[in-house]
Amino acid sequence: MILVLFLKSVLYKQFQLFTEFVMWMPFGFVRTCYVRLVTKHNGGGQGLLLLRKVRTKVQYRVKFGKNVFVNEGVLLDGRYGLTIGDNCDIGECSSIWSETHDAETHEAKGAHTEIGNYCWICPRSTIMPGIYIGNGAIVGNGAIVTRDVPDMAIVEGSPIGNRLNSRLLNIDFYYSYPYDVVV
Repeated sequence: MILVLFLKSVLYKQFQLFTEFVMWMPFGFVRTCYVRLVTKHNGGGQGLLLLRKVRTKVQYRVKFGKNVFVNEGVLLDGRYGLTIGDNCDIGECSSIWSETHDAETHEAKGAHTEIGNYCWICPRSTIMPGIYIGNGAIVGNGAIVTRDVPDMAIVEGSPIGNRLNSRLLNIDFYYSYPYDVVV
């Protein structure tokens, strides 16, 4: 039994190292194909564009919608599940978590994190585990999201406390990137 656990641990670490290697490659097409392959059972994300240095934890639990753009240096934590809706833009160096640790016992705890359709997560934002970001919401630069964000809201702060405004209700756009773009 201990040998089986050891082998699983070694294989998982090798898979993580290979994923890190692929996500640092300068070829966007290779990164996108790899993520589609790993997340195949989750829909795979048509029109998905990942820039370099995107890190993922437990890739097979991350589900991408259509036309999703993930910028450089983003961390996507899929340990308890992560769903990113259609036509979303995730800014540079953002972190989206689905697991954290209890402050007193240091035991792992988490919940499924979900980002709705037509969302914009601005650079350096942090989304904590179990959060729902509503459809059309905008999370401001450097925001720390500790509670759910309603549909069409624009929020900022650390942790979010300021609801700046609401967006217009007629959002209808999508990201469309040709596959020959150099990223």
